[in-house]
Formats: sequence, structure tokens, C-alpha cells
Amino acid sequence: MKASEAARILGLLAARTPPVIYEEVTIEGVRMLVIIGKDVALHVLAPNFFPLWDNAIAESYGVATETDYFQFITIVKQQVLNLKEEIVPGVTALKALDEYNYLQASATRKG
Repeated sequence: MKASEAARILGLLAARTPPVIYEEVTIEGVRMLVIIGKDVALHVLAPNFFPLWDNAIAESYGVATETDYFQFITIVKQQVLNLKEEIVPGVTALKALDEYNYLQASATRKG
């Protein structure tokens, strides 16, 4: 995805408050719609461009989840540039970093 297309999508999403992107989820046989955050929606639209995060990951990077997604993107971009393009065959550097962040945050949560 080109940066201009990503910016266009972000503009569309940013204009909507609250976010209006939903995911259908079934839990114990009950179907429901769950609101997806703008950051997750961007990742779904361009998984090789927008990194995933949650509160624990944001905290580990020292950024606020409500306001600092672009700061997080900038940090992750630099990390990705410092990694090999493909750490494991078929796995991009961004995907490997997403997995690392998730594992680190999970370990931190468990104490």
C-alpha cells in the first residue's frame, strides 16, 4: 500500500468518532458485533504497513494509546529497518516484530 493511500484511509477513519468499523464475533454461540479500533482497522487494511499494538505494548514503548500511534509507527519503522527483511522465510520483519511485541507484553502482564 502506498503512503498516500494509507493517509487517505486514515483520514476517512479519523473523521469518524466513535470508529464505525466492526467485526462479527461468536462467543459461546452468541453472535455480536465488536468495534475495532482505528489502529487495528488500519493493520487489517495494510498488515505490512501498520503495526499492531495494545495498551501493554504501548506502555512498553512509553507511548499513550489514545494519541501516539504515529509515534509508535515511527519507532517500529526504525526497528524494522534495522532488521533483515525476512527473518524467517515467509515472515516479514514487521510480522516478526508484532509477534515479539505481543510476547513481551504477555510476559509483562503475567509478572
